[in-house]
Amino acid sequence: MKILPEDANVILEVGDRGRGVTSQNGSDPVMGVGITGMRERVRELGGQFEISSTPEGTTVRAVLPIGEQIARHAVKLQSDMV
Repeated sequence: MKILPEDANVILEVGDRGRGVTSQNGSDPVMGVGITGMRERVRELGGQFEISSTPEGTTVRAVLPIGEQIARHAVKLQSDMV
């Protein structure tokens, strides 16, 4: 997970190296309730939600607008977790 301050936004990005999000018949994947819920929550906060998926893995990215002071605090919390 990465938290980055960027122009008063926090970017939250989580990825894996799994098989990616695919459907059974090769068409566009159907997103589950969890992903739909994440997308709705990010939208309610005025942010952007993106999913990038390949056979080599999936990345979920949320860009959330916040104040500069909160962005600095989020980065400090991330560095404390390492």
